[in-house]
Amino acid sequence: MRVHTKGYIAIKMALSLIAVLLVISCAQMEPYVAIFQNWDYSFNDGGMQFASLGDLESWVHNTIIYKSDKQAWGWTEYWASPALTLATKEGDCEDHALLFMYLAHARHLASDPELVGIIQQDGVGHAIVRIGDTYYDPTNGTTYSAALMTDSMLFTLSYGQAMYIAVNDHDAYQGIARAKGILTGR
Repeated sequence: MRVHTKGYIAIKMALSLIAVLLVISCAQMEPYVAIFQNWDYSFNDGGMQFASLGDLESWVHNTIIYKSDKQAWGWTEYWASPALTLATKEGDCEDHALLFMYLAHARHLASDPELVGIIQQDGVGHAIVRIGDTYYDPTNGTTYSAALMTDSMLFTLSYGQAMYIAVNDHDAYQGIARAKGILTGR
C-alpha cells in the first residue's frame, strides 16, 4: 500500500480542480471566441500578391461572380468562408467582403479591416469593408471615404469576429436577417 503525503494529495487535488475548471471554461467560452480581434484563420490561397487595396478590390470584384446565397449555397442567408468563396469563385456581398478582408489582412495590406453591414439608399442590405476612414465595396468595385458615406450602418464586426462567423458559424446572422428583413438582397 502506498502512503501519500498531504502535499502530494494537495497538488493532485489542485491539478484536478484546474483540469475541471479548464474544461468548463472552454465549453462556456466557445460562443465568445469571436471577440478575439486577431483570431487566426488561414488556408492555402495560392500566395497571390497585390500592390494595393485598390488592386485587391478590383481583383475580387472581377474574379468572384455575384450569386445570391440562395443561388450559390441554397440558403436564404449564408456567410461562406473565404476559402469556399475562392474555390467556387462565386458569392454574394458578404462573401466578396470576407474574401477581400482575408486577403487584405493576410497580405499585410490592412491590419484591422472591419465588415460593415449597411442599408443602402434603396433599402437593400449590403456588406462592405471599412479600413481606417475608407470603405471598400468589392462586390461593386467602388471605394469611398467616410465623409461620403450616406448609408445607414447596421453592424460592424472586427476581422476576427467576421472570420470566426464565416468559418465556424455560417448562419449566425440568419435570425437577425429574417427578423429585420435585412441582408436578404444584394
